[in-house]
Parts: sequence; C-alpha cells; structure tokens
Amino acid sequence: MANPDAEDLALQCFAAVRKAPEAISKEAQAGFRLCEQALAVDPNNVHALALLSIKYWQPVSHNLSANPNADLKWGDELASKVLALDPTFAYGHVFKSEILRDQGRLGEANAEAERHLI
Repeated sequence: MANPDAEDLALQCFAAVRKAPEAISKEAQAGFRLCEQALAVDPNNVHALALLSIKYWQPVSHNLSANPNADLKWGDELASKVLALDPTFAYGHVFKSEILRDQGRLGEANAEAERHLI
C-alpha cells in the first residue's frame, strides 16, 4: 500500500506538472520537487517515479535537452523502476514508449505503447 504522505505529494506533483507548459518551465520544476519529496518519503512511489521521468525525457522529445543521452538514461531508469514495481501502471508504459521513441527504437516504442492499452 502506498504511503499516504508520499501519495499526497505525488498527486500535488501531478497537478503542478499537468498545468505546466513544458518540463523545463518553472512551474514544472516546482512540481518535480514535490515528486522528489514524495520519493524521500517512499522511494517506491510509482506515481512520483513516473512523473519525475518526464523531467528527463520530455526535454529530449522537444529538442531542449543539453545532454539527451544522459537525460534519456535517467528517464529510462525511472520508467523501468515504475514498471518493475507495477507492470500494469499505464503511465509507466506510455513514458517508457516515449523514451524508446526518442532513442530511435520505434518498433519497441510501439509495442510498449500498446501495452498500456491492455
């Protein structure tokens, strides 16, 4: 069962990130800090892990990353941890698909995206 304090922080993170125009915006960065706080309380909070992955893969997707390989690696580690903890978590599959697409692994990306529909 998810720690309620961590889950509350993760949901606040979700709200802040959803309102933000881009992962690099000031609003999104404030939201990501909430995810980091959630993970300090519960390092296995799938919502916080998944949302924090956005911080790394979305700038690559929008050609805004200064270090795309490192950002995709970190985003992939977070998304992979989400899927290891909860293989049915749809956002984990969607975000993993985005990362695979940004790595040019389109066949794998499509298969991963389809997994979130099951």
